[in-house]
Amino acid sequence: MFIGTPHHGTLTATVLCQFFSSVLLTQMRCGSETILDINSSFVHGVPERTLSSFYETKKLSFLGVRPIQIVSEDSATFDYPGQSPSMPLDGDHLEIVKYHSPNDNNFHIVSQQLAKMVGEVLGDEKKARNTVKT
Repeated sequence: MFIGTPHHGTLTATVLCQFFSSVLLTQMRCGSETILDINSSFVHGVPERTLSSFYETKKLSFLGVRPIQIVSEDSATFDYPGQSPSMPLDGDHLEIVKYHSPNDNNFHIVSQQLAKMVGEVLGDEKKARNTVKT
């Protein structure tokens, strides 16, 4: 499960690289080799499972700069065979991982998806055990 993860980099880092010199910003810019390498390693190192990605719906305001979206829907979408469509969470990049209560709609969305993913893994394990017994 990925929440606010820029699988394809972020335009924010691409823009900030024009003004600041930072290894992290360089690695997070759109289309960076680092991001491509991480994605490639992940795809080859993880068994095929359903993956879920979430992105923010609101722009982040900080340092008195014009509000910006850190992770867009496109960047949140991971090119992986088991990737379900990226899902929006109401809030900016910082708010989407802060749940105020179990009644918080974002908490409900994330926990439902997590339960679904756990159920799939447990179902696969049950199938594997049943196959071995027969």
